[in-house]
Parts: sequence; structure tokens; C-alpha cells
Amino acid sequence: MLRDGLAWVYDRYITEASTEVQNAYRKAQEEAKAEGLGLWSDPKSIPPWIFRDLVSNTSAGAQTY
Repeated sequence: MLRDGLAWVYDRYITEASTEVQNAYRKAQEEAKAEGLGLWSDPKSIPPWIFRDLVSNTSAGAQTY
């Protein structure tokens, strides 16, 4: 998924992986970014952890039916 630009490396949890895995994941992400693949084709793409915060802050106080 990282190689195809369909996922982000989640810095919060990547440190739990081995150094080898961390390096491989980051390299795959950087290659996808460099090629403008998947989500990297959109210069305004928002990481999911930030999007969730934005949505929860925007909908705070909104009623759910």
C-alpha cells in the first residue's frame, strides 16, 4: 500500500517496528511521494489522524440523528 501511495507511515506507531521495517516503510512512502502516486497525487491530501481530529472538532456540538 505504501509503494502504491495508498497509505501513510504512521509515525506514532512505526517506532514499535524494527529499524529495518521502519526504513523499508519510509523508503516506500518517499518513492510513492516522489512519483506522485495515489494520495500523493493530491498536494492537499490530509493524513487520516489529522482528518479525524478536524472532523471531530467540526462536528462537536452537532446533533446525531
